[in-house]
Amino acid sequence: MDEKKITLDMEKRKCPLCNTESGRIIYAECGFSLRACVDCSFIYMDPIPTFLALQKIYDDKCDFSDEVMKRAIKGLEDWGRELFYDRVQALKKYKDKGKVLDVGCNFGFFLKMLENAGYEVYGTDISEPVVRYAQKNMGLKVINSTICEAKFPAEYFDIVTMFDVLEHLSDPFSDIAEVYRILKKGGLFLLTVPNSGVHLLKSKIVSLLPFLKYYKGNFTGTPFKANEMGLPYHINHFTPKTIRKMLMKAGFKKIDFDIAKDRKYDGRIIRGCLRKLYGFITRVAFKFFGLYIASELSVCATKE
Repeated sequence: MDEKKITLDMEKRKCPLCNTESGRIIYAECGFSLRACVDCSFIYMDPIPTFLALQKIYDDKCDFSDEVMKRAIKGLEDWGRELFYDRVQALKKYKDKGKVLDVGCNFGFFLKMLENAGYEVYGTDISEPVVRYAQKNMGLKVINSTICEAKFPAEYFDIVTMFDVLEHLSDPFSDIAEVYRILKKGGLFLLTVPNSGVHLLKSKIVSLLPFLKYYKGNFTGTPFKANEMGLPYHINHFTPKTIRKMLMKAGFKKIDFDIAKDRKYDGRIIRGCLRKLYGFITRVAFKFFGLYIASELSVCATKE
């Protein structure tokens, strides 16, 4: 499908962190632009697709026919098993029991692992087909809603997880503030987001050395040209500094960063070795120099 045939209703936005309009354009791809706020340094897409347009591009991306669903479920089970297990083990280091909410829970595989580990689990997701699967096939307490629309009681959860979600939201601060409201005192907020500083650097290197380009063609199943910054799907771009600022603005005081464990790779030996080398370098840089050069930010914030 030719991306030029796609027309999206767009709307202007202010900086999601400080609510000003002082952003300067630092990156452009496929007709979309990223701005860096002059006041707080937050990087955000502006303009963005309207809420209905965002729903449409996600619906168009996802084919929920029975056959495609089966392949997606099987792929996520196989690919995610190690990842979800590691996340459960990481969570156990902080709290080994309690009520857990997973925002953007997808088919519920992570929640099921948590339930089997003894946690009381809940989930939200805006995709009706995946919620239906989690309810029917997994027997989970999952609702088809955003976290703000769900209206959970205040101080209800011991842990809230939000993996690879905040980068997609038109108002990420509101969701973080809602997490703070529904967490008990001493509760944990575990989240991951792409590290935009690293991805911007990669995009600059690729522009100078095109043969290093990892993304080619279009994003799978979409009309949009693949790009390092994930536009138009990733509309917020965090650095360690700006995710910390947003969490503190919501009320969190204790904020810790970590480096995710290396993943196994499916037979692509050279790529796998290079990624393991990169993982080793990121851990050394973080442990000994306090530098966060991993491509993903892994954060744990505590409500005190």
